[in-house]
Formats: sequence, C-alpha cells, structure tokens
Amino acid sequence: MPKLRVPPHLKNYDAQYGNLASYKHYTRPAAYRLYGSSSNAKSKHQAGMQDILRIMFANGACTTWDMSKLMLRTSDVSLIRTKEKAYRRLFLGRYDTKKQSGGMLDLGLVVREKKGPYSSYRLSLHGILYCMDVLNPSRSDVDRMARMYAGVLPKVFGRWEALKSAVGTDIYKLRILAKGILLDNAGSGNAQLCEIMSFLQTKYARRFESISEGDLADQISYWFYTFMMYYKSASSNARMSQGRIDRTRRMMLRDPEMREWYRRFFGQAVDHCRERLRSLTEDDGWIL
Repeated sequence: MPKLRVPPHLKNYDAQYGNLASYKHYTRPAAYRLYGSSSNAKSKHQAGMQDILRIMFANGACTTWDMSKLMLRTSDVSLIRTKEKAYRRLFLGRYDTKKQSGGMLDLGLVVREKKGPYSSYRLSLHGILYCMDVLNPSRSDVDRMARMYAGVLPKVFGRWEALKSAVGTDIYKLRILAKGILLDNAGSGNAQLCEIMSFLQTKYARRFESISEGDLADQISYWFYTFMMYYKSASSNARMSQGRIDRTRRMMLRDPEMREWYRRFFGQAVDHCRERLRSLTEDDGWIL
C-alpha cells in the first residue's frame, strides 16, 4: 500500500477554522452534510466518522493506533494496522490522481499535533461543539470531555467543577452555542444580553476565515459567561435564572483573574455602544 501523502496546507499541524459565525454558517452545515446531523447517521461512512469523533470526544488526543485499539478492542496487530491506515486516510483525505477528497482536517473539526515521531489527533473547538450538537452525549460524557480538553478551553473546561457547583445543570447550556445559536438578537426582554452578544460578534467579525485557537477559546468563554450572567429565562423560571445569575457573578467576584478578564471585555462592549450612539447623534442629531 502506498504511503499517504500529507497535503502541504496540513504540514504545519495548526487548526484551520474561523470564529463562531464561521462555525454557525460554514463548519456546522458542512459537517452536517458530510458526517450527519444526528447520532442516527444515514450512511455507513457517516457512522464510521462519528465513531472516530466519539473516541476523541471521550479520550482527548489520540494517535490513530490508539483509536484503532479502542475501536476494535483486540490485540491482533494486523487488524489494528489495517484500521489505523484507514483512519489516517479519513483524517488527511485522499490526494491520488483520480481519487481526491478532503479529510476531517480540511473542515477544521480535528487538530493534528506532532509528538515525537508520531502524530496525535484531537477535536478542535469547532469539533467539540459539533459533537455536543450531534452525538447526543450524556452529562457525564460532557463532564469527561471537559476534563480531557481543560487546556483547550481553560476558562470554561478548566474551571468546570467550580462552575458546576455554582450553576448546576445550567452549565450544559453550552449546547445552545453548539447548535449555532449566538443570541445576538435575544429580544427586548434581554436588552443587556443582546447588546453584549452583538458586540461579541463585532469584536471577532474579521476572524471569520481564520482565528487562533486561543482567541476562539476567548470568544466561546465570553459567550458562556455572558449567557450565565445575563440570560433570563421566561417568567415561569425567572427565580431559577436569577439564582444562576447571582451565583455566577459571586463566583466571578471571588476570582480576581477572571473578574479582570471579563471586566476588560465588558468595558470594550460599553465603549462600543457609546460610540455607536455618538455616531448616530452626530449624523442625525437634528431630529432629536
């Protein structure tokens, strides 16, 4: 069997994806088309790809050899080697003369890391969101994933247990973002939430095609904490919503590093809103 050729654009091992708007409008629809929109995959290929994603969701970074052993649950080296070669092709795609097709790395669901002589693969932040959306993981599955990816999303997954003790099951509302809902048009009952979420999209608007993993982690973290501190449910759940808001804010106050991190972002949002109002009154202030 010929050796798999690594495409030039994948040789730097960096994640290739854009901001949250890119996830909503590009990555998620493309992943739906290629890998399925629910855990009930329509084809054998989609089911196989979802199995790979499920392994990385539960175990973090793995080599293709490790994935093959986890999938086959056998010590037969020949079987593991055959599966391992198939997995590498699914990640890298095919670039033969007559059989060209992209792999998971091209879409940006997976990140390839170089560790010694071997490559390991893990979910990108887009990949984590897609898996939370499609694979229907249980809460315990999400808890395990958060431990595996604490270093990828440190302000959320790295503080998962503290957050969980503060907000309870509301912590799993991250699934809202996984479904591509950005909440930048939250309605009149959530005016503050609407303004902050709108600014969040503006702040990262120029990163649609390409964003660093650290900046995307910040964008997701800003979204998460803004939701926790400003989203108010319908009147029937108003008391529960206020309790979650109060507990999140108290937790933020007890952590000077997190408080300063979010305070800077909030200040930027306030300045942005003031500038919008100033520009409006300067141009058409006569009507007031």
